[in-house]
Amino acid sequence: MALSLNLREIENFNDVKSGGFQKTPVGKGLVRCNSFSEFSGHKGAHELKFEIIAWSDPSAIGMEHHENIFPPDPGSDKDYCTPKLLRLAIATGIITPKQAEDVKSGTGEVEIDLVGALPGRLMFTEIAANADKKDATKFYHNVGDFGNAYFHIHDPRVAGWATNQGVLNAQAALVGKWEPTTTSAPGAAASAPGADNPFASKV
Repeated sequence: MALSLNLREIENFNDVKSGGFQKTPVGKGLVRCNSFSEFSGHKGAHELKFEIIAWSDPSAIGMEHHENIFPPDPGSDKDYCTPKLLRLAIATGIITPKQAEDVKSGTGEVEIDLVGALPGRLMFTEIAANADKKDATKFYHNVGDFGNAYFHIHDPRVAGWATNQGVLNAQAALVGKWEPTTTSAPGAAASAPGADNPFASKV
């Protein structure tokens, strides 16, 4: 049975085409990862979906943000994807900086099951408005710092950001402890291989 749509109710067709009405408000705060899918987003990008739990703009709470993380172009000597995925994995406690450094100095290759491991994990992030490179009148709302703004829930840099302490207390154990991304930093912990990492066997 066909649906009858009253198009007079649509005020701006540009919003329909661009999905602009779904933009996550610019801001920062606590989010919960809902899903990660490989090569299924816009133009074959990896797609990360997370729910806003607490935000500097309260109107965003409960929204689901979709972030595309683009793999390197074939033949390109620039890989912006791997650092983003590593920051995401570290921020959500899937791998620690120490483990990542051990891998880099060893085989250099690591398997991380983001599809299976990310759902339900908390992190802090921020959303920024970025102008379209071809049309400065268009803005896209994406993860800040060029897609790298993923932070562990205990990272001192997020102190004072919008949070939900009840959710944080209930689910913090899944993310585990925080350690600096530079292990030579003062107070950096030399974590034992496998500590707080359910995927240590793959490291």
